[in-house]
Amino acid sequence: MAPPTNLIPDYLINSGLFSVVVTDLEGNYTFVNQLFCERFSFIDGDFIGKPFSATVHEADVSKANEAAKYCLANPGQEVAVQLRKPQKQGDDFIWTNWGFSLVSGEGGEPQGILCIGYDLTEVKKSAKERVQADLRFYEVFNSSTDAYILVDASFRVVLFNEASRTTYGRLFRSPICVGADISDLLAIKTLDGNNWIGEILGKNQTSSKEVAIDGLWYQFGFCPVDGEQMDTVIHIRDIHTRKESEVYRKGLLASIPDMLFVLDKDGVILDYKADAKDLYTSPAHFLNKHYSTSLPPDVSQKLAAALDQLRHEGEVSEVLYSLEIEGIQKHYQGRLNNLGDDRYIVLVRNVTGRVDAERKIVEQDKLLRAIYESTSEGISYVDKGFAFRFINQAGKDQYTQIFGSEPTIGASSMDYPYLTDGQSYARQLQQAMDGNTNVLEGWTAGRFWQLTMNPVRNQQREVIGASLVSKDLTETRQGQIKLQESERKYRLMVDLLSEGIVLHGMNGTNPVIDCNEAAARILGLTKSQLLGKDSFDKSWNACDEKGNPISPEQHPAVVTLSSGEPVRNYIMGVQKKAADFAWILVNSEPVFDTESGQLKNVLVAFSDITEIRNSQLMIESNEHRLQKIIESIPHPLLIVNDQDLIEFVNEDFTTVFGYDSSEITGKGIELLIPDRFHTDHRKLVQKYRQRVGKLSQMGRYIPARTKSGKELYFNGSLNSFRDGERNLTIVILQNVTEFKKNQETILEQNKNLKSIAWIQSHELRRPLANILGFCSLLDATITLERSEIKEIAKAVSKSAKEMDQLIHEIVKKTEQIK
Repeated sequence: MAPPTNLIPDYLINSGLFSVVVTDLEGNYTFVNQLFCERFSFIDGDFIGKPFSATVHEADVSKANEAAKYCLANPGQEVAVQLRKPQKQGDDFIWTNWGFSLVSGEGGEPQGILCIGYDLTEVKKSAKERVQADLRFYEVFNSSTDAYILVDASFRVVLFNEASRTTYGRLFRSPICVGADISDLLAIKTLDGNNWIGEILGKNQTSSKEVAIDGLWYQFGFCPVDGEQMDTVIHIRDIHTRKESEVYRKGLLASIPDMLFVLDKDGVILDYKADAKDLYTSPAHFLNKHYSTSLPPDVSQKLAAALDQLRHEGEVSEVLYSLEIEGIQKHYQGRLNNLGDDRYIVLVRNVTGRVDAERKIVEQDKLLRAIYESTSEGISYVDKGFAFRFINQAGKDQYTQIFGSEPTIGASSMDYPYLTDGQSYARQLQQAMDGNTNVLEGWTAGRFWQLTMNPVRNQQREVIGASLVSKDLTETRQGQIKLQESERKYRLMVDLLSEGIVLHGMNGTNPVIDCNEAAARILGLTKSQLLGKDSFDKSWNACDEKGNPISPEQHPAVVTLSSGEPVRNYIMGVQKKAADFAWILVNSEPVFDTESGQLKNVLVAFSDITEIRNSQLMIESNEHRLQKIIESIPHPLLIVNDQDLIEFVNEDFTTVFGYDSSEITGKGIELLIPDRFHTDHRKLVQKYRQRVGKLSQMGRYIPARTKSGKELYFNGSLNSFRDGERNLTIVILQNVTEFKKNQETILEQNKNLKSIAWIQSHELRRPLANILGFCSLLDATITLERSEIKEIAKAVSKSAKEMDQLIHEIVKKTEQIK
C-alpha cells in the first residue's frame, strides 16, 4: 500500500527520527517507512502483510489494540501510547512513544491505522537540547513566524516569542503574558470548549493536535522538556492554507480519473492510486517491484524509452500503449514527470474511448471520402471567399461537361456559375453563406441539373462556407414527364374501367379520397357524393352473400385498414338510394409508404355482379331442386368418376345396400360386385366407355353385393356427363331380384307345359293315326252301294282330322313358349 501522502508530510515519511507505519483493520502492515525498515530489519526483511505484533512486546500488544479501537470509535482524534520494541542485541527492549490515528477513505469508511513513533529517550533528549538552543538563541526564537510558548508543570506561561503576542494574539482570551494560565487563555476560543490543553499537558507526552478556531485551522505541538520541573514547549502554527490546500488536493486527486504511479530512479513502483478494476494486475504483483515484472515486454520497452527521454530532456514525456484486460483491448496514455528525490510520477489515463473514437473518425473520414468519390453527385466546398476548397471527381466531371474545364482548388466559384446568370448565382451563394439553403434546377448543356447550396457550420454553429451538391436529374426529369403522362393515361384508363375503383385515406374515419365514375355508378351515387364518404356512413345498407346485415367494421376497406391485410373476393349486397339492390364482388388492397413502410391508403376495387349473382342464386335453387329430385328417385342412384370411384349415392342406395354415404363415397364400385363377376364387369365398363355420352341399358340383370354380403339383382341404366374437365357417370339401379325369381318360375312352368304338349303330340297322335288309317282303308274297300257306311267313315275321318288339327295347334303353341 502506498503511504497516505495526503495525510503525512514528506519530511515524516523520509524522517530519520520518526518511524511511520500503516496497518489495515486486521493489524497487518500495509506501509512502513525506510527508518522503520532499517531499525527492525533484524526481525524481518519485508513487513508488508505481516502482523504488527511481531515488532511489539507481547505484553504491549493488547495496549496497541485498545489504542486502535479508540481510533475506530473516535475518528479524527489521535491517541498516544508507549510501546516496548525489541533491540537488535539480546532480549532488551527500548521504550517508544506512538501516536495512533484512523485512516479513512474518500467516503469516510475506515481503512487502517496510521502510527507515528520515535525512541522516547532520544526524543526527550533532543527536545531539551532544542529548547535550550532556542533559549540561547533568543533572537532566532523570537523572530519565528510561528508561536512558541514555554509553560511549566502548572500550565503557567514561562516564556513566549513575539509571534505569540502579535500574530497569534487573536487566539487568546486576553493578551498573553508570563504567569498566565495557558488553559484559561485558550479555553473560550476552542471549538469543543473543554480543557483539552490541560489534558494534553497533563500527559507530559510529545503530541500534536490540529484545531479549528473561528473557522481557521491551527496546529498545536507539545514537547515536554526535561529539567528540575517538567516544562513543555507549545508550538502553534497557522495551517489553514495548508488545510485548504490539502482539501483541494484531496478533491482534485479524487476527481481525477487517471491512475497514478510513483517510480524510483531504478523503475521500482513505490506507490499507486487506481481503482482495482483499471489495473492490469493486482498490487501484490507490481508494488515495490520493477515495472517490467508485471507489464508485457512491448509496454515495458515503451515505458523505458519514455523514462530515458525524461531523464535526458527533463521535460514531461508521453507513452501510448495497449493492454488486454479481461479479454478487452484497452488503450492508455502515460505522462511521466519528475517528482524530485530521484522519483518519477506516471499519470496514466484510459484513452480507449478516445483511441476508438479517433479510429472511427479515421475510418469514417475514409468512408466519407470514398462515398464522396464514388457518388454520382458533384460535391464541392467553397469558403466564405467563394474559393473552391474541395471538389470530388463527379463534380470535376460535371464542371468539365458544362464549362469545358474543371476548376482548381483555390479558384473562385464565381467563375463557374450555372443554371442562372452570374449575379443571381452570387446572390444565391451569399444567401447560403448567411445560413440559408437554396435549390436551383434547370436545363443546361442538354441536361437537367439540380444544384443545392447548403451552409457549412463549425462546432460553434458559425457558418464557415457552403457546400455545392449538383445532380444530373435528366433521367429523373424525363421520368417525371413520362410519369405525368402515364398518370394522365392511367387516370383516363381508370375512368374508362367498368370496375369501380375507390381509394380510402388514413385521416379521421378513412373517407374516400378518390374514385372513378364506375364506382359511383355501381353504388347509385354521383362521384361528388361518393368522395368524402366513409364505411361508417349510416346511409349504407349492406349485407353479406347470405343476406345477413354487416356492420361497418366488416366492410373490406375497414378490415384492411385495421389489419393491414388484403381482402379477396368478398361478396356483399348494397342497397342503392334508388331502391335498387346490387351485388358487388369486392377486393381491398393495402397501400404502404415505400419509405416508412406504414399503411398509407387502402385501394378498393369492386365489380357489379348482380346478374351473375342472380344467376348463381337461380343455379343454386335449381341445384337444390335437382338434389331433391335425385333424393326422391325410388331406386338406388350412384355417380361414378372415370376411375370407377363412387362420388355420390342417394338415400335409397343407402337403404338398399346398407352403406352410409360416408362409408361408400370414394370407394371403388367393384366393392358392390361379387368377386366372380369382376372380370365381366370390367369388360362391360370398357364397352360402355367406348360409347361415352350415350344413354345405355345394361341389357341383362346385374348381380350386386350389399354391405351384409347379400346378393341382389338389378337392371341398370347409365348416362355420362362432364363436370368441368371430368367425366362422370350416373348409374340408376332397379331392383329386379323378385322379378327374376318370378321369371324363373314361369320358365319352369313353360318347361312343364312343353312336356305335356310332347306327351299329347306323341301319345294321342298314335291312336289317332291308326283311326285315320282305318278310315282310309274302309273308304277304299267299301263300295258305293254301301253309301251309309261311307258316310259314317267320312264322319269319323273328319273328326280324326279335326282332332289332329287341334294337336298340331297345341304343339305349335308349345313351341312358341321360350
